[in-house]
Amino acid sequence: MNFLERARNPRKLNYNLWKETRAELERRLRQGKQVDEIRELLKGFSEYTPDRGVASEKTVGALSWETIEAGWLMRGFHGDEVVATIRKIDNHKTVNGEVEVHEVTVLGQNLQERFKDIDKARKAGSDLFEKLRS
Repeated sequence: MNFLERARNPRKLNYNLWKETRAELERRLRQGKQVDEIRELLKGFSEYTPDRGVASEKTVGALSWETIEAGWLMRGFHGDEVVATIRKIDNHKTVNGEVEVHEVTVLGQNLQERFKDIDKARKAGSDLFEKLRS
């Protein structure tokens, strides 16, 4: 299976291959190669993250957050139910200063604020979940 065939079917990839394929898509996008096609393929990767086996978690408030070293998508659980996500939407830019790179969604509601720090993003997501739940 060549790279583009793999990229068209992210749900068929194990976590490591998913992570490698996503990184290659990001690299090609930065190089300006097949930009429209790459952006379309990345949507599939943003919508799906495969199970990683035993996931490490960090509990903040009422939610248990996955810790994913790639940082592209992190799910927040309340029990066994996914109720929140943190998505990486940009990279830190050391030349131009740091940018807010993480977007938080809780129960389908996007926070307007963007976050540089993942711990602050987890806290904001957990706080919003508590607020929406009560």
